[in-house]
Amino acid sequence: MHHTVESCPDDNEVLRARLDELSREGARILSVLWQPVRSDPTDQTAALSASGNFLIISEVGDRVAIERGDVLRPQVTLEDAPRV
Repeated sequence: MHHTVESCPDDNEVLRARLDELSREGARILSVLWQPVRSDPTDQTAALSASGNFLIISEVGDRVAIERGDVLRPQVTLEDAPRV
């Protein structure tokens, strides 16, 4: 299994469509978070805006992750680790 984090625009219809699509792909939705946008992204003390985006955290099977290109590198197991 692989975990993915993706951004979705601050639009309930787009979010619902993306969640439906992930479900059809066999993903398990772990969390959906709304993240506000800062009025000045370079200033961490800047006021937060009323707009933002959603972050979708999901768990997908290996086959789906490979098909989507989510797997960037092979997983390393203890058997693969160098012996010291």
